[in-house]
Amino acid sequence: MSMNTEGYTTERMNLQDVCAWLKGRGMGATGDLILDNFLYHTWTEDGMTRTDVLKDVFQAIDQSGLLFREMECDVITYMGVTPIYEAHVD
Repeated sequence: MSMNTEGYTTERMNLQDVCAWLKGRGMGATGDLILDNFLYHTWTEDGMTRTDVLKDVFQAIDQSGLLFREMECDVITYMGVTPIYEAHVD
């Protein structure tokens, strides 16, 4: 892909992986709550939730940002580029 391609990056994380990561750290109730609220949300597509949304959720849980940074190291982030002409940007 050319670096001159105009578009925006859509980072997503597997919601099941994120919630399993939380459960593995003794935060099962939090993981279940996130899964229940985001599994069928418009921010989740094919089981993949927008990374910026997850970061906001983690920020509400842990204001230091360290919890998200730890999770980000362990859970794969999938990147995609949407051409600017397909983007729904105001």
